[in-house]
Amino acid sequence: MHLIDLLATESLRKLDEETANTILAISLPPFFHGTDARIVDMSISERHIFHTECKNVCSFLWKFYSTIYDCDAFVSKYFSENNKQFGEQLLLKLSDWNCAINNSTMHRYESKGIYLTTVPRKAQNYAYRARYFGELGSIAYYMIKGLDFFSSLNLDFSESIKKNMSKITEFGEDKAKPVIYLVDNICPKFLYNAFCTPRKKVDLESIKYIQDVYYEDEIILAKEKAIYLKESRF
Repeated sequence: MHLIDLLATESLRKLDEETANTILAISLPPFFHGTDARIVDMSISERHIFHTECKNVCSFLWKFYSTIYDCDAFVSKYFSENNKQFGEQLLLKLSDWNCAINNSTMHRYESKGIYLTTVPRKAQNYAYRARYFGELGSIAYYMIKGLDFFSSLNLDFSESIKKNMSKITEFGEDKAKPVIYLVDNICPKFLYNAFCTPRKKVDLESIKYIQDVYYEDEIILAKEKAIYLKESRF
């Protein structure tokens, strides 16, 4: 770190939180959030409910998938050459869920907060992937669709689980509306480094190098700062 940066950092640490956050806000790069407009159109309550429904479905279906989940032989054992590609995608989703339930730093599916990036191309990728209600929704969707490939299931599907599975499938197969938002109404005290355990707040030392952050609060995504993309490639 250059001497001027070191002095600035040490000075910042001596300030009260409000003043320090004001200075941090001036130093922040532009952030972007890639998502699907259908998610943004939901109310906060609707998003939280859908998030919970996705988690509940994943937890329920994992009772089955965990008994056959085999990273080495899963695809070749249960899928033919014609549907091998789906099997590979399902395996990836099962791997993501397995990581999530084992507290992986890279797979955290909170209902509160929002992920931001300083890299527009990343935001574009996130926008296309959000068609299933983000990563969590895509795991639930692939778990549900994957059931078609297994003839015998020892699962007792409650009416609520059936209803949630139908809702998730309908959302995933509805027309995607990928969108990128420029996000500049940031309060630095809610900014955390996205992928570290435990999460650490963003500070002056990391601002110049930061790409991905987790914003630990609800945030308004302004429609006038939205860039709508072409229909999803997936």
